Amino acid sequence: MVAAIVIPAIFLFFYIKSKKEAKKYHHKWLLINQIDEATEIIGKVQKTTSERQRFYYGKYINETNVIIQRNNTVLYLKRVDPVTTNYQAPNIELGQTYVFKGYWEDDHFRFSTYKRTKV
Repeated sequence: MVAAIVIPAIFLFFYIKSKKEAKKYHHKWLLINQIDEATEIIGKVQKTTSERQRFYYGKYINETNVIIQRNNTVLYLKRVDPVTTNYQAPNIELGQTYVFKGYWEDDHFRFSTYKRTKV
């Protein structure tokens, strides 16, 4: 008799908990590319790589890594975007000069917007 009450209550508890967790991660996933654009970096693109990674169950992110050269120094940049139905990968051409807006995170520069410049 006790099992008839306790087992459905346990299932209900974990169902509600997992729904809340999924909602929280969905919100984080959508806002992953909303970052502070406190700094600008200008440089010539040397290499770009793009990689799709799993974020949470059916949610994926695209991580674009860019290596630029600026004043004889090499800088590593990263952009992270949620992969949605209307997602298009960033079009960053090699050998061109761009302005990247973002902030420093550990040993790389994390950017969200970029614009090609003529230098």
